[in-house]
Formats: sequence, structure tokens, C-alpha cells
Amino acid sequence: MRRIRHTLCAAAGLVLATLAARAELPAETLSVAKLPPPNAHRLYVSDVTIQHIVDNRLHVIDGEQFKYLGQVSTGYAGQSTLSRDRQELYVTSTYFPRLSRGERSDVVEIHDPLTLQWRAEIAIPPRRAQALPYFGIVRTSLDNRWLFVQNATPAASVTVVDLKARKFAAEIPNPGCWIIIPSETAANRFSTLCGDGTLQTMVLNDDGTLQSKARSARFFDPD
Repeated sequence: MRRIRHTLCAAAGLVLATLAARAELPAETLSVAKLPPPNAHRLYVSDVTIQHIVDNRLHVIDGEQFKYLGQVSTGYAGQSTLSRDRQELYVTSTYFPRLSRGERSDVVEIHDPLTLQWRAEIAIPPRRAQALPYFGIVRTSLDNRWLFVQNATPAASVTVVDLKARKFAAEIPNPGCWIIIPSETAANRFSTLCGDGTLQTMVLNDDGTLQSKARSARFFDPD
């Protein structure tokens, strides 16, 4: 009996010592590992699959090392583009409260390219084009002040987002035209290709509203 008592006391002492040691361990701080700074060889690959179109993804790949870096959720048929300095990733997406039904809400989501974490979102009119990720559906202006988003309801228009103020700025109709081509010489200007074989150029005011527009001569035969 005495031996059993000694054994139990020793076991209890060991348990108490273990608990005391555990109590002294420092608390862990959760963090997110950072990726290497994005460069011209980083790849952003859109995963638009009908089987999970309400939950599309953007795969991020190191194009130099061919190493998988991570992924970003892009919601319902999301589109994406980078800021000119590659310091922000913009995703335009659509959400429904019941995945595929309910009141539609469209947003521009801003992510950190170093961690892929969400930073902020900007509400936009629920008219963005739910299209395949063609180049020209979502583009930034030369100075990265504006984000241009192609709309289709099916009527065509362009949503202008003020990235500096983090707000919706304006919606500019562009009937019969498609694809956004930002000017490489003027930050407040973009063009769009039209179905009659012309190019229409829009000039913006400082608040993002339309100042003027001009149409080129016909330079290709759409037929």
C-alpha cells in the first residue's frame, strides 16, 4: 500500500510539473507568411470552371521557379488585374446571398500581393460583365487613379472606380463597343473597340465622369 501511495504521489508531482512547464510557454502569435515581391514573371491564372462558377479562383504562380504560391477567391465569374506598380491586386466579383440567387451585389476587392490577403472592397453597380477573363474586361489607368470595369446587361457600359478615394465614381455608356484600352499617354482617357469597325475614345473629368468622347474613322471591316 505504501508503495502504491509513493507511486501516486510521484505521478501527481510529475503532472503538476508538466502543467507548470506548459503554463510558462509563451503565447503563439498567428501570422501570414509573405511571398517574394511580385515581379513581371509572376503568373496569375484564372480558374473559371462551370462546376464551381460561384467559387472561382485565381492561382498565383512563380513564373521563374515554376512554384505554386497560393490562390485568391474571385467569387462568381470574377475578373482580376494588377496595379501598374504591382502593389495591389484588384478582383471584380459578384455575390448572391444564396450562392446563385438572391439580390446581386458587385464589388471590387483589393488584395495584398505579398500575402494575398483581402485589404478592402468597393461596391459598384451590379452590371459588370460576367464573362471569361479576356484581357480588357478590367483595366487600370496610366496613373493607377482609375479602375475601368466593362459592364454588360447586355447593354454595354463602363464603370469607373476611383482607386485613390476607394469609391465608385461614374458609369459611362458605350453601346455597341467592347473591351477597355487605357491610354498610355493620358491618365484620364481610355478607348473601346466598336462593332462598326471604329474606335471610341472617352475623356474623363477629374471626378471620373465623362467629359467628352470621339470616334475614329472606320479602320477594319467587322463583316
